[in-house]
Amino acid sequence: MKGLVLIPHRILRPYIRHYVYCEIGDQGKWMHVNSAPPGCTALVVTCGVSKVCMKEAANQANTYESVAFSGQTTSFKQIFLYDRLRTFFVIFQPWGAYRLLGIHQGECENTYNNLTDLLGTPAKYLKTELASKTEPYEIMAVVERFFLKQIARVKKSMDNIRLANVVEQIRLHSHQSSLIKNICHQEGYSMSKLERHMKRIVGITPKQYQRIIRFNMALQYISRNSSHCNWSWIADRFGYFDQAHFIKEFKFFYGKTPGSAEQDQFLSSIAYRKQVQASY
Repeated sequence: MKGLVLIPHRILRPYIRHYVYCEIGDQGKWMHVNSAPPGCTALVVTCGVSKVCMKEAANQANTYESVAFSGQTTSFKQIFLYDRLRTFFVIFQPWGAYRLLGIHQGECENTYNNLTDLLGTPAKYLKTELASKTEPYEIMAVVERFFLKQIARVKKSMDNIRLANVVEQIRLHSHQSSLIKNICHQEGYSMSKLERHMKRIVGITPKQYQRIIRFNMALQYISRNSSHCNWSWIADRFGYFDQAHFIKEFKFFYGKTPGSAEQDQFLSSIAYRKQVQASY
């Protein structure tokens, strides 16, 4: 899957990682995409349609509006999409959706929701503005006007800043086995308090976030070095107890063993794109 990657306005970069515009699916057919948890959330804009039909594995199909919010996912999913879709993804920083949209992230865990159901009137205005837009730069302009208005309402609290720093520590040091306990000691959090704050702001617990980020770091490494991977060495490098632990975790998040790794993980591939096609 190829996509156009766009960098947000400089004011929005603390909250939004990047945008991705891509076409997915087949005209008049169902197709499936494999989805490993990426450790972040996304606003999903589907161009030129009023409804999107999708389902998970053998579950019943549901229809969603053209502007929707994808919460944190915590395990491997197989998603089925109907028809050829032109889609614009807003990939948030782990704390970004909470700060810009004011949505309790824990309530969106493992769910896909119409944005109007979560935000009401502001989302209806955004949906109306986007209805006639089909080009990625047009969509980006509308989305950024919306978020730049939202950012004026963002209240910077010291607690939120501390949590953002904690999330960044977990991202940078996901391989460390005692990381969460050490963070609680350094920052003065009890484990229960840190879990409560992380669920509200990020959508998952600190330990879940660490596991997901560690998995994604390993997945990216394997994708870059697929021809010469030593599983024991990789397990040690990324902080797994041993090779068996690494393979068990990998299968849980990826749906396959590390030796079967392919570039077919939908959300993860969008969330960690490195290519930059345009910026301010």
